[in-house]
Amino acid sequence: MAEDAAEKQMSTDTAPLAQRNLGRNASLLLVHGLLGQTGFRLLQAPTFLPAFVQQLTGTDWSVGAARAAQSLGMFLSPLLGAGAIGRRRRVRGLTMVFGFAMRIQVGLLALLALAAPLSLTRALIWPTLFGWGLASGLQAVTFNVLLAKSVPVRIRGRLWGARNLGSGLSLLVVSALAGSLLERYGFPRGFGFTFLVAFALTSSGLGCLIFLREPAARRTAGPELLGLGPRVRAAGSLLVDQRLGPFLRTVALVTASRGALPYFIVAIGERSAVDGSLLALLTVVFALSQAVSSLLWGGLADRAGFRIVYRLSVCCWLLASLLVLATDGVEVATLLFLLLGAGLAGTMLCQSSMVLEFGHEGERALNVAASSSLAEGAGTLGFVIAALLTRFSSVELVFLLSALLQVIALAQTARLAEPRAETAPLPRDG
Repeated sequence: MAEDAAEKQMSTDTAPLAQRNLGRNASLLLVHGLLGQTGFRLLQAPTFLPAFVQQLTGTDWSVGAARAAQSLGMFLSPLLGAGAIGRRRRVRGLTMVFGFAMRIQVGLLALLALAAPLSLTRALIWPTLFGWGLASGLQAVTFNVLLAKSVPVRIRGRLWGARNLGSGLSLLVVSALAGSLLERYGFPRGFGFTFLVAFALTSSGLGCLIFLREPAARRTAGPELLGLGPRVRAAGSLLVDQRLGPFLRTVALVTASRGALPYFIVAIGERSAVDGSLLALLTVVFALSQAVSSLLWGGLADRAGFRIVYRLSVCCWLLASLLVLATDGVEVATLLFLLLGAGLAGTMLCQSSMVLEFGHEGERALNVAASSSLAEGAGTLGFVIAALLTRFSSVELVFLLSALLQVIALAQTARLAEPRAETAPLPRDG
């Protein structure tokens, strides 16, 4: 009991400073989400980028292979950077460096689609997506550590939901613009202009972090975790940890099922023509579902905890995985992307938020890195298996496997602990 109380106190060491700057930091994070998340969500939605890769290569299996390249980068980088991140009392500077590296890859995608020969684009899209994944994995660790120190846990769910709502609503306009660009300029220039819009939005949002007031960490990673080998061993041991282990196993299962994600638009394309208007419509539906459900999920998480949100959101995703097998017509496709957006939003909210509350702040970088690497390792495997199944079997088998993984993940959540500590009065001397 005394050990648990000590951990709770250490985890709230930065809470007084976070509370003092809450209004300023929350406003900056909302604007950062409005701009930055809008751009990245345009590319991460299971519509424009998968459609671009499919048209670029002329094969269905390459859609999964492209996402596997990105996910592989996200798997490799978190544990490589966790030592440097965990030793720092402040991580805002690193967050901006890694964020800028992500945006460079998006800009390169735009240039390839706009100006490069198709043969060169086919060759360079793989290292570009891999580089984007490398930077994304590092940025995910630093940004989550920054968020944990800058925003008190008791409102983190609502803030995250508000960020997602704002970016989702703005994505409605951007998706319509992207659809019109694709209708006007066709392939590949229409996609190039879409990627360029995403680059401009994400770059504008990154500048907000300059003005964020970050509390200095009171506790950093110990010297035993400075080497890559010790970090890998420590991360591996977390899989069997009594509290964190069930969470990490659930994350791995859910993320592995993500291998089916880029094939939703492929399955729809097999039954009806996919043009710029349909891509824009489904992106809008997906974004709106993510935005509204994120706010609802966040409010529910703040009141009842993240575990119930995790279970309900996996159920939404499972229903989408089964519904896609019977997709026929725009109406069913719309319902499919509504469920998919809600399920993905809830699982992402839980995976990014729950891991911040296990252990003390000196362990956050390693915990986030372990969660990110495990998730993306499972995700890479999921994308590779999905690509192989599509190449040698059928898309339907991809969705059945995804549904099976989600059922197992639901069973795993029965062992999942709710890590959130009860809100305590803030110390006066912070």
